[in-house]
Amino acid sequence: MNDDFLVERLRAMKHESRLEKDLWPRMEQRLAQRGPRFSEWDWAIAAGIAAAVLLYPELAAALLYHL
Repeated sequence: MNDDFLVERLRAMKHESRLEKDLWPRMEQRLAQRGPRFSEWDWAIAAGIAAAVLLYPELAAALLYHL
């Protein structure tokens, strides 16, 4: 694709794309009903870090340094 082709396509657009209704009330409703969700991978990573820190306490300083 060259720039001339893209410019011509932009000029050919006749109207702006608009939403038919406001999405914010629906987004507010979804945010109000849902709490934080953790997947199995999140729990596995947290358990791995906890086990590593318990087995090797010197890793705690390295972990805190990287956070």
